[in-house]
Amino acid sequence: MENLATYFFASYGTVKAVDKISFEVTKGESIGLVGESGSGKSTVALSVIRLVPRPGKIAGGKILFNEQDLVSVSEAEMKNVRGRDIAMSFQDPMTFLNPVMRIEDQIAEVCVRHLGMSKSDAIKRAVDVMASVQIQDPSRVAKSYPHQLSGGMRQRILLAIAISCDPSLLIVDEPTTALDVITQVQIISLLRKLRRDLGLAAIIITHDIGVAVQVCDRLAVMYAGHIVEQADTKVVINNPLHPYTTGLLQSIPKIDTPRGALKYIPGSVPDLVDPPVGCIFNPRCLHAEGACRATRPETVEVEKGHFVACMKFSE
Repeated sequence: MENLATYFFASYGTVKAVDKISFEVTKGESIGLVGESGSGKSTVALSVIRLVPRPGKIAGGKILFNEQDLVSVSEAEMKNVRGRDIAMSFQDPMTFLNPVMRIEDQIAEVCVRHLGMSKSDAIKRAVDVMASVQIQDPSRVAKSYPHQLSGGMRQRILLAIAISCDPSLLIVDEPTTALDVITQVQIISLLRKLRRDLGLAAIIITHDIGVAVQVCDRLAVMYAGHIVEQADTKVVINNPLHPYTTGLLQSIPKIDTPRGALKYIPGSVPDLVDPPVGCIFNPRCLHAEGACRATRPETVEVEKGHFVACMKFSE
């Protein structure tokens, strides 16, 4: 991505949901987009597959995939890319699974559309793909409807649909939300296995840094439509440089945290119609100074592969 900007043109103003962000992901690599709700993570994903809902639109920048700019291709061309070369597993299985279709049919229709398979061959592939995402007794589950399955099982079905056509890039939006702890561990283990077995590139979207640490090679920390820090996962965890990243890490409960001592970031995500002048994080930053309230910091490479947008490093 190069300076991607995705805005929502509403009657009350322009919401800059994603404001000129840049990052890349290569084959066999995974990057985690992390940040609190409203930071623009899911909008990035929807921009990649060109499914930004109205009144939103991609207002600028490039999305380069195999040397092709997806921003400029026609919708007909994008339909051939979406689901085949780039696939997405969405956040809420009950919203994105058809309640009146059997599971086998929902997976098979993707294979018929993109791989040109017959219906019978596509259903056989559906069962095989379900087995690959560690669904027990896939032939039986294939005959089920979504409401007959648990939340964790439905999440696996979404992953099965996403990988059914062997995509080059997999986007996973909040894979562990609303799941119990044991199921979360199973989904995380499954994502790691899929990456290892299929060798695909992945974008993992989550507000839970703990999930991203276990699955992702690199992290891009998002705040209010901007990437404020980006580096290898271990670097971000062991040496966070942006105050927002530090706040996110400090807010993670630890088993030895005394009762009543849980830390948090004060305030809330700013109004993206009228964002603050200067650094986007300055109203909530405990270290903000005069320059932070007057000048928007540039993203600088503090050390090799470690990018930060903070006045402390921009001066």
